[in-house]
Amino acid sequence: MTQESSDAGWPARLAQSVAAEVRRHRQAQRLSAQQLSDRCAELGMPIQRSVLANLESGRRTTVTVAEVLVLAEALEVAPAALIFPVGYSQEVESLPSVEVSPLRAVDWLSGYTKLSGFPKHHSNSPLAALRRHRELAAELRTAVSDRERLRSEALLAQRRAIDAQRRHDHLRVLVHGLEYELTESAEDSGGLDAELVKRHIEAAAAEAESAQAAQAAEFMEYKVEATESGITNLARRLAKAQKQIEENGWLAPPLREDVWETVKQRADLETLAGLRTPPAILGEEEQG
Repeated sequence: MTQESSDAGWPARLAQSVAAEVRRHRQAQRLSAQQLSDRCAELGMPIQRSVLANLESGRRTTVTVAEVLVLAEALEVAPAALIFPVGYSQEVESLPSVEVSPLRAVDWLSGYTKLSGFPKHHSNSPLAALRRHRELAAELRTAVSDRERLRSEALLAQRRAIDAQRRHDHLRVLVHGLEYELTESAEDSGGLDAELVKRHIEAAAAEAESAQAAQAAEFMEYKVEATESGITNLARRLAKAQKQIEENGWLAPPLREDVWETVKQRADLETLAGLRTPPAILGEEEQG
């Protein structure tokens, strides 16, 4: 196949590949062409049953971006899955005469990688910066949630340590009392000796339990402190990521209000001084 004929036929081959995936997902969901057409209409872009039939049969050799997006949503699959059949093909023709694995093609489509022979197209793209911003915001939310959980666990560990110490102190008092009785008793002290041995054993066990509980409480406090340090670090990195986005003239992603408050509290003043408030704070329905 010559380069010219390959280039000329590639759009039709791509449309046929999309059509095959539409048919695959439609049939897997036991949808008729009419039902799929109805779903597209509900999404605001009617695609007639006859159009779908012509596309799937190969009589129609073109497909628009708008059609791919609507069909993907109607079929409840990712648009990239219609364009590049991940899991159903070893290679796809991502560009004329350029064959790569479907997953690599999807990564290229999503801006995660490049195709061989082309310059690194996303070096000056906001994609990487905004994705990193999103990742940092998610990590910060998780860290704050972990801190609250660890605080509760640390408080519980502290209470256990206090209770264990109180039990040990109580047993030590009993031991001292028995020892005093033995020194003052002029009668047969066999019963007191046995009781004293028992209390010594209990006191020793309580002492070990108290030491273990104190160690656990100390460890939990350390974990809380480490999480606090991690929150500060993430907040500063998120602030710097947002500043980089703003300095490039890109739109900073919206943030949850609690994340934004944490950033304002923990980021260094120099970075905060150059930051604008995010263009939007996510509402409750968006914060899941």
